[in-house]
Amino acid sequence: MLLCTALAWLLFGVSWQTTFAGTSIGALAYSISCIVRLRRVYQWLKHDTDAEPPSSVGEYGDVLDELHRMRSISIRQAEQAELRIMHLQNSFASLEEAVILLNSAGEIDWSNKAAERLFGLRFPDDQSRALATLIRAPEFLQYFDEGDYERPLSIAAPMSEIGQLEVSITWFGANNRMVFARDVTEVRRLEQVRTDFIANVSHELRTPLTVISGYLETMQDSDSEWQAALQQMSSQADRMESLLTDLTQLNKLESHIERSQHDVIDVKAMIVTLFDGVSVQKPEQKLEIKAKTNAQLLGNHEELYSAFSNLINNASKYTADNGKLRVTWKLDATGASLAVSDSGVGIEAQHIPRLTERFYRADPGRHRSTGGTGLGLAIVKHVLLRHQAALKIESTPGQGSTFTCLFPEERIIRPPSDN
Repeated sequence: MLLCTALAWLLFGVSWQTTFAGTSIGALAYSISCIVRLRRVYQWLKHDTDAEPPSSVGEYGDVLDELHRMRSISIRQAEQAELRIMHLQNSFASLEEAVILLNSAGEIDWSNKAAERLFGLRFPDDQSRALATLIRAPEFLQYFDEGDYERPLSIAAPMSEIGQLEVSITWFGANNRMVFARDVTEVRRLEQVRTDFIANVSHELRTPLTVISGYLETMQDSDSEWQAALQQMSSQADRMESLLTDLTQLNKLESHIERSQHDVIDVKAMIVTLFDGVSVQKPEQKLEIKAKTNAQLLGNHEELYSAFSNLINNASKYTADNGKLRVTWKLDATGASLAVSDSGVGIEAQHIPRLTERFYRADPGRHRSTGGTGLGLAIVKHVLLRHQAALKIESTPGQGSTFTCLFPEERIIRPPSDN
């Protein structure tokens, strides 16, 4: 169509006396007609958002139809996106938790009513203002600027003298951020009440338990027909002592969430020490240490000794006297792992996710027979969390279990031969 139109204008120009002049006039006329058409398209695109495109035929008509189709799709998508945003904002507005949406420059795009209650922000008055100029708590500013939002931050509530807020930040879109904050004042108070209660009960019970154990020990030294009963009472007193010790340790671990100190720990030597204790208790068990590296750990020696001891002693308890117990210490690309494997009775799959809960028992009867407190794996979990590590549990009923502690690279001291 465009070629036919151009030829028509060219013939019109040739009909003039001079071919060059006629051709120029024809080309000029054709150019003017194109400009007029483009002007109409421009006006339509700029102003008439709902109008049909200007009428045209041929290639121009095809182009305008395609533009109209693409424009209609774009308008529908924009309307749908706006509806989604409004829906999200309405949802966020009803939350008790503060929600603040920030652009890539850290400026406020939107905030809900809870943000006013918890931070004193007012929307839309504070729109386009930098959040860092409105929340001046030093710990928040450091957290905000670092950009590492893997863990939430606890800060004092700006609008309350005794309040506590838990703040988390999430990246989304093109370097935009969403700040989410909730009031944890009551939660922290209840946690403190629980911590104090456990500490006080443990302290109050330990004194009478010590007295009872002392008298039982004295009575066992004398000849008495009650020796069997006294032995059983002494055994239960020892179990209660272990329970109080584990409960106190777990309470301490949960109450101190800061990272553990950086002692340099010879893991291989620690495993050998723990195996010596197992050998005394169950000399028939086959013990194997597979230390594939001499790498050392950075962490709290007492806490890690407790965690490894719990894993190794548990594996020994649930393994037959002639069974096999293996500990593997090795490096990989992301850090290091310590795996405790046994040939014991194994664990059903449905119990594995709950094994690290306090007092959870996959088999209550068997647990009582082994004398466990039900807190060992909970202690292991919290020790590993304080060392930025994780616990992986694999088990097959009748074939045994493997408990693996996964430590990050930042906690490893690699020997020169392993680098």
